[in-house]
Amino acid sequence: MKKIVFIVLLFVLNVANSQDLKDVLLNKKYEIDFVGIDFSETKLVGTSGDFRNPRRIIKDYFSRWNNMFHIDADKYELTNYFRKEQVNLLTETLDGINDSTDPHNLVVHITPKRLKENIIQSMINKYDVVSDNEVSMVLIVNSLNKLRKQAVIDVVYFNNKSKEILFKTTLTPEPGGFGLKNYWEGAFLNLFKQIKKKEYKKWKKKYK
Repeated sequence: MKKIVFIVLLFVLNVANSQDLKDVLLNKKYEIDFVGIDFSETKLVGTSGDFRNPRRIIKDYFSRWNNMFHIDADKYELTNYFRKEQVNLLTETLDGINDSTDPHNLVVHITPKRLKENIIQSMINKYDVVSDNEVSMVLIVNSLNKLRKQAVIDVVYFNNKSKEILFKTTLTPEPGGFGLKNYWEGAFLNLFKQIKKKEYKKWKKKYK
């Protein structure tokens, strides 16, 4: 009997989560939160010359990239890229988490494996999202790879209360720009352009 109840409950939860995601992707009026860019498990792939000062990168650049949605609001207006009437910026959710990134293991010389879903889930479990909305979206950076000239970024939607992952996809945008800050900021801009141009259409198609 307990097993039957568990199976029914699991089915109900899956249906509810699918409905949430359908609303997120197909309903422009469905309001979501954006909690920012998570760098806590990021690896910078290259030489010590490519990434000279890991502590400064964590303190200055991670903070800048996570808050560029406020600093350059017109350029990074997420409603344009994610086809929503309202996306609430809650990037302060990740400020402390990003600040706690370990500088000693940040720079590596070999391309790392992509983050497994159980690792991503454990990261999301730490988020303290202060919101009445049901769904949030986060960008989780696996790596900024100077050798391959690409960033590896997971786009993740999750339930604010249960923290359950509703949708995850991995994109590999190219960076571009002069100087370390602009170079990798270009990768995020290219990611949003890629989402607007083709990725979001593919996501929507799955739930129509």
